[in-house]
Amino acid sequence: MKKLVVTGIVLFYTLSAVWAGDGKFGEINLRFAYQIEGLFRDNVAEWFNYDINNFYHTDPGFSFGAEYLYSFFDKTLKIGVGAQYELPREAWDSWSGEAADLENERVEYSLLPVYATVQYSPIREFQELFIKGNIGYTILTSIELLPEGIPRPGLAEKKGGLYWQVSAGFEADWGLMFECFYNQKYLSARWDFSDLGMPATSKDIYKARDFGFSASWKFRL
Repeated sequence: MKKLVVTGIVLFYTLSAVWAGDGKFGEINLRFAYQIEGLFRDNVAEWFNYDINNFYHTDPGFSFGAEYLYSFFDKTLKIGVGAQYELPREAWDSWSGEAADLENERVEYSLLPVYATVQYSPIREFQELFIKGNIGYTILTSIELLPEGIPRPGLAEKKGGLYWQVSAGFEADWGLMFECFYNQKYLSARWDFSDLGMPATSKDIYKARDFGFSASWKFRL
């Protein structure tokens, strides 16, 4: 027990010393986010004569990541890079259009956006307040189609796409930061329906839109 307490005290003072650095070499932010709600749109790009546009409600989800930021103009402007892994979550709804037999479809997916970021404090007297923008690429780490009533198709190909996010936040004491954000992510998948007696493959193009909030812990380097 004593060893555990001593280890905790040493770790606390070590992290405090890092946080209290002067930021000469920038800062690292460890981020944890919660996506409150989202909308997942599916445009079927290749499916013979079907005309299908689906809107899915996205389940809440969690993500975690890290950012590196370097300060300019007396910390008014910060520029850096980051990555954030979104844990697997589901989007669900029913088909609309001619394929009415494929109802209650669900899509389970996970993403890894990598991006460049710019953070700006518009009020010099209150640099704790900031606005922020990210732009980058969404890596589609996994995706699975889960239709009900028929066997699930295989995945022939998956691709990521553009990612962007806007947010506003506040930096509190001890390097804690809080943000509210809105983002969009683009991705696509080609499904193999050959075992179901349907067209050999179909390509779906997805756009995920999420709103949520995040908390970060900043370490000055």
